[in-house]
Formats: sequence, C-alpha cells, structure tokens
Amino acid sequence: MKPPSKKSKSWYSNGLRFECQRCGKCCTNRDRYSFVYMTQADVEAMAKFLGLPQAQFRERHCEEEDGSTVLRNGGLPRCQFQADDGSCTVHPARPEQCRSWPFWRENLVRKTWEQEIAPFCPGVGEGELHSAEEIERIASHDEEWYERD
Repeated sequence: MKPPSKKSKSWYSNGLRFECQRCGKCCTNRDRYSFVYMTQADVEAMAKFLGLPQAQFRERHCEEEDGSTVLRNGGLPRCQFQADDGSCTVHPARPEQCRSWPFWRENLVRKTWEQEIAPFCPGVGEGELHSAEEIERIASHDEEWYERD
C-alpha cells in the first residue's frame, strides 16, 4: 500500500493528536524498527552534546549498516542512550529520526497507524492536534533530511 500523496485528501486530513509521553517505547527495537539512522548533522550535534570529537563519537557509538550510519545498539534491545527510566539521555541533541516520530511516511498509512503505531505508542491520540499540513511537513522534511545525506 502506498503512503498518501501530498495532493490527495488523506485519512488524517483533520489532523492527528500526538504528545510524547516520554515512555521510551519508540526507543526500543521491534521488528523493522531497530535502527536509528544518523545524518552527518545528527553526528555533529550528538558529538558536540557529548563533548566528543566526531571521529571518537562515530567509533564509540555508530556503525555502518547497508551504507548508512546508524547508532550502535551493542546487543541491547533499545537505544544505547535510553536511561533505565525510559528517558533519553541525549534528548536535546537527539537525531532527526527521533524528533519526527511518529510522523514518518511509512507510519502515515491508516492501517499501519491504527494497527501498529497507536497500540504501541501511548502518545497517539493525546495532547496537541497536529494539522495534516504540519504532519506532511514533518514527514517530507524527514525524507529530505535523510535523502540529502
């Protein structure tokens, strides 16, 4: 099933409610959601936040997966930067992929949203109503962000 195009009226044309509950569920590995892809800008921001040279940050915290830079999980079932309470220890410098959750293009298919994302993420249906335009802007920006790198 193809994601909705920007020109067609989407199933979320009236917007979607989402507010991060800081539960950390999106930071856990599950099925196809097991990599945090890193752009050069993500590497720069996280290295700076952690006070590390970029080369050292890459050596300690990243690996290559099918030609892409990803955060190393070291065999953990979650992101290496997730604290025991579920919080993100690098939240101010978290990667673009993390900033744009759950408004990823592949999540914006109605069946995926309703059967996979909503039951998994307690922030879905909570808080602020995000307009369809904002959701599309986030999803498009996310795609462009990773295509550039």
